[in-house]
Amino acid sequence: MQENQYFAAILLNGGQSQRLGMDKSGLTLDGLPLAAENFQRWQGLFADIIIVGKEIPLPESAVTVQDIFPGSGPLAGVHAGLTASRRPYNLAVACDMPLIPRDLIRRLLREALQSRAEIVACRSAGGKIQPVCAVYAQSCRDKAADLLRRGKRSLMALFDICQCRYVDTAQELFNINTPADAARFAALHPQRRLNYPPDAEGLDETAEKKTE
Repeated sequence: MQENQYFAAILLNGGQSQRLGMDKSGLTLDGLPLAAENFQRWQGLFADIIIVGKEIPLPESAVTVQDIFPGSGPLAGVHAGLTASRRPYNLAVACDMPLIPRDLIRRLLREALQSRAEIVACRSAGGKIQPVCAVYAQSCRDKAADLLRRGKRSLMALFDICQCRYVDTAQELFNINTPADAARFAALHPQRRLNYPPDAEGLDETAEKKTE
């Protein structure tokens, strides 16, 4: 995509990961951090990569920044990424969403550029909107800051006040939020190897066994 100078990628690599029982950023797929596995397949689509939260190794150079509104959830992460970005359109993706197809990302970016909508989000099977697989225009930054100052933390609150478009996909997109999610992902993708870090505690044994 020759228009890649218009796009940055924002990786949301924070959060407390309480439901998973470990730091999500420690999960690896085929030996790579989940986010790095995605970006390896997305090379050439983005002019810049911004990591919000913990730094991780990526196949391309990246800038790591922290929340300006700490402890305020993914809305604060998107706001921090937009603040750091020099690009008009920014794909925000959670660190726990593996195997997002390159073609789907291209569709999101194309729709953002053509529609000029403030938010272009993926809508997966069953009509579920994926706010952490979405393109955010720079105009969302100040609106997000206003919501955060008023104590709002939901990304969907930003959707309520922005012009939004959606890109539909029949593919189910995974958020690995719990050990059960990890086990289900492993069962559906037996050819891929999902691993926990050595110091992970409190994980469901079934989830661990299905990744072996």
